[in-house]
Amino acid sequence: MDVLAEAGLKARVLVLEGAKDPDDYIRMFGREAFDNAVKNAAPMYDFRLERMKRDYDLSASDDLADYLKKAAALIAKLTKVEQDLYIRKLMQEFGVSEMAITMQMQVSRKAASAQFEDRRDERKAAPADELYLVIIGLALDSYVALDRAAEYRYLFEGTDFSSVINAMITLKTQTDGTKAGSELTEMLDEADQAILDSARRAVAARCADEGQIDEYLTKLLLTSFETRAEDLKESLDRGDEDSRKAVMREFNELQNEIKLLKTEIRNGKRGD
Repeated sequence: MDVLAEAGLKARVLVLEGAKDPDDYIRMFGREAFDNAVKNAAPMYDFRLERMKRDYDLSASDDLADYLKKAAALIAKLTKVEQDLYIRKLMQEFGVSEMAITMQMQVSRKAASAQFEDRRDERKAAPADELYLVIIGLALDSYVALDRAAEYRYLFEGTDFSSVINAMITLKTQTDGTKAGSELTEMLDEADQAILDSARRAVAARCADEGQIDEYLTKLLLTSFETRAEDLKESLDRGDEDSRKAVMREFNELQNEIKLLKTEIRNGKRGD
């Protein structure tokens, strides 16, 4: 569900009880029953909030409080309009005040931001982190920089920064290149919003501008090549002779690419 939401799709959850899959359900209960189940499929966050209730005894005050805290953390990830709708649902269902929910949402955002900063502190050895942040920061203020960063989107895959750059690219497509302001933060959860704040600080600290985007992208590519080369170097002693030869060929090719990128950076294209 998170992957679909990150891609800008609206996911609904179809629950089919008494059958192992849709085909089995139709055979047992008929096509009309299946069509009705599809029509009643729950929006993603409705489904999550309902499923969360299973973990709590909502008749007990302490369990109800814990549920509402978890619900507020989930709602904090949504757009402003969605937040308003779900806040009203919680108010009506549990009689809790709007202020209590919004204050808990703020607590969740601060906690997520602190967790991101803690993760960054733990990973100070990762040299690419600052490069990702500066690239995102430059792309925030320039669609020229964002278009260039989009060409290197694959370098963000599997990192803490992938959902942020994907959201930026998706939003640009949806708005036809028109600046969308706060809409970006509404697409992101608390941890990703913390990344945006860190990205802006990283750009300000380095006094970087959009003209340097290619320099930072080159450095990021260099870092990814160097990391891959280190992995290959460690695997040279493993496998049979043919596999070792293949690893050595890739390692040598990477070394050539690394030399070219380092030369490019030495020739004046520096990101710092």
